[in-house]
Amino acid sequence: MTLDPVDRISTLTFEILRHIRKKMIRKQEENTEDCVNMLQMQTLHMLTEHEGATMKEVADFMKVSSPSATSFISRLVKMGWIDRVSDPLNRKLVRLKVTAKGKKLLQEKMLERKKVFAEMLDLLPLEDQQEFARILGLLLDNLRKNSTI
Repeated sequence: MTLDPVDRISTLTFEILRHIRKKMIRKQEENTEDCVNMLQMQTLHMLTEHEGATMKEVADFMKVSSPSATSFISRLVKMGWIDRVSDPLNRKLVRLKVTAKGKKLLQEKMLERKKVFAEMLDLLPLEDQQEFARILGLLLDNLRKNSTI
């Protein structure tokens, strides 16, 4: 029995992402100095793109309550990856900023992730890699056009 394309893509995507995750975890086990989980990476990336975001914006991004986000951010502050900065116009408002250490860590982890992707994609001929990139780009363009987020 053949799965329809949506089922097949869903299953394959899950398996590929699991493979990438396992490989990234193995790389982190080799270098335990700065272990970063995916939620931490995504949050650092979000704060890099939206510097000065508030705790509520981070909580909304993470889809968690404000107290949970505060606890999570406190750990990142303690690790030196994020700073809390007072808003100059509203002293009650605290903004979040990725530190130089956090930016460096994010760049290193993104480079590691790129290497994992390169190893994986090297199993395919160059023409297939290019076609895969074209299809993913087309999908992302359409998602951006049709997204309400």
